Amino acid sequence: MTAYDTIQDGIIQHKLMLLRFLNYNKAEFIKQLNTSDEQVVNLIFKSLRQMTGTYTLTEKARWDKLSKEITDIRKKYFDEFKSAYGSLLNTMISKEISFIKNLYENAIPVKIELKEPDEKEKSSILPYALLIDKTFEQWFNQLQYRDNVNILNSIKEGYRQGLPIDEIISDVEGRRRLNFRDGEFNKTRNNVGTVIMSTGLAVAGLANELLRTKNANYFQKWFYDAILDSRTSQFCLRHNARIFPEGDYNPVPPNHDHCRSSQRFIYNINEIGNAPMVRVGENRYIKYDFAKEARLKNAVKWKDLSVSQKQEIIKQYKSDWIEQHIGKGYSPDATTAKWFASQSDEFQKVYLGNTKYKMYKDGGLDLNSFISSNGQPLTINELYKLYGEQFEKSIINY
Repeated sequence: MTAYDTIQDGIIQHKLMLLRFLNYNKAEFIKQLNTSDEQVVNLIFKSLRQMTGTYTLTEKARWDKLSKEITDIRKKYFDEFKSAYGSLLNTMISKEISFIKNLYENAIPVKIELKEPDEKEKSSILPYALLIDKTFEQWFNQLQYRDNVNILNSIKEGYRQGLPIDEIISDVEGRRRLNFRDGEFNKTRNNVGTVIMSTGLAVAGLANELLRTKNANYFQKWFYDAILDSRTSQFCLRHNARIFPEGDYNPVPPNHDHCRSSQRFIYNINEIGNAPMVRVGENRYIKYDFAKEARLKNAVKWKDLSVSQKQEIIKQYKSDWIEQHIGKGYSPDATTAKWFASQSDEFQKVYLGNTKYKMYKDGGLDLNSFISSNGQPLTINELYKLYGEQFEKSIINY
């Protein structure tokens, strides 16, 4: 395998693990949201029972009190969520930089010593950088604002229509027969998921770019790698396989919600001298003299060659070595689905879980089938509704 092959495999596997990590945390933070949901439901029931439906200052005060108490309950959750998730992302920044640094240092056969960004540079990402199109603070302000507006508007509209209190509450929390997917709370759960996935991937992308710019002598350019399937955005389709920066234009992924594209650094081969230190084992390097090696390969005719001929042979030998060990570049058709299919059964089962693994192997589904159009992992029941005709239900109950 060339260095680019190794890097490509490493980044794809790492991206899958990162998505799994973010999805796990999404589930945990949504689980914590459920406690806040219960408090809001109890408050709505208690407050609406006190309403008289009259246009009085007392009635207005009751609505103002309800609005404030809902805002306070939700603010407590969102403040705790923002603090906990912010700490998680700050830890992730260091781990992301460390992983990418080690990946490139170990994949490239020439000895390179990458500089790691300092703590000040790493800590500046979360509070100041744009994560797709908003700062971390703006993501959470918008999340809380939409949650408050959706809940309060739903309550007021239901009350205006004269709906029973139970119906008003059902409009807010959703109905059990619909798995609570029709309520305002579910909109917030979806928005929480979007915030976690979008900001998490954006922070990872900015951490990578920080490492690249810190080592611009090695990595002046990078390769835009989009996953090409029916869910690929027009933006990523247009940018796929292009080399950046293009002047001042530097569209580091992700570039939109649920963006699955990645950045891959391109090694600057001009950094390879005529006698670089080349890896021959773990943490072992030897000096590799291209001129000497070319001369040994052409020993019989070497003394009869002109200086320009010798220089051309050395140049070609070095070029061949670089192509063989570092590679020509990244493959634009190396999709995550193709890569996943080439991995061991053990890895596939660990990543997917037993049931989805069975569906993948025996049910004829590919990796992209397990994700919805908006980038959310599908549940087992949702998969059966979508693809039930393609395989026996016994596979689902595996």
